[in-house]
Amino acid sequence: MNLPMGSILPMEITTKSLTEFSESQKLQFLPKNNYLIFVKVIPLLSNEKYTVYHPIPLSIPHTDRTIVLIDTEVEYLALSSDNEKFFTLSTEQWEKCKSLGLGKLCKHDLLIHHRLGSVFCEVSLLTEPQHFPKT
Repeated sequence: MNLPMGSILPMEITTKSLTEFSESQKLQFLPKNNYLIFVKVIPLLSNEKYTVYHPIPLSIPHTDRTIVLIDTEVEYLALSSDNEKFFTLSTEQWEKCKSLGLGKLCKHDLLIHHRLGSVFCEVSLLTEPQHFPKT
């Protein structure tokens, strides 16, 4: 099987995984002239690995009687293994992701960002924990 460069199947295909692999596919029908064309849509994954983080708000004592609450900007943050690329997910998007043999499959059009120039504090804290971000 020839896959596009940089893509992998969502799981290793074995006799045990055929049912799960079949469930991850989508069947489409296309009428053409007097024919009905069956199209089997197979999800492909990027072979780049991402780690998903769920940032939580953090309270920090500020003075004797006050605390500062550092709120999160994103619900879920997926960071590439080289810490260069990331994308964000809402809780609803994360809950719709399906667990597969290699991890989770998220069927969303997700915009992948480069960490340089990121406005998200969470990205800075995860990629350079020794430097506290200014924002």
